[in-house]
Amino acid sequence: MGQVTLNYEDSMRILNTEDAHPDAKVVAACFIAFFTTKNHADDIDPSTRAIALKLSHMLAAAIYDTRPQTELVED
Repeated sequence: MGQVTLNYEDSMRILNTEDAHPDAKVVAACFIAFFTTKNHADDIDPSTRAIALKLSHMLAAAIYDTRPQTELVED
């Protein structure tokens, strides 16, 4: 797996670019979700925490269920 270097501004630019590659959009969206959550996790209500966790599980399921597991394993 290659190294990815992103910041918030680059990620938003990718997400707002209509013809950006799907790979770039998924990585940018995950970057924003991760760092936003990390920066604010201590300040959110329990109900918000439950929603964020549910969305995280749905995200993981979408990644794992879309392709066969063998494609997700790094050599």
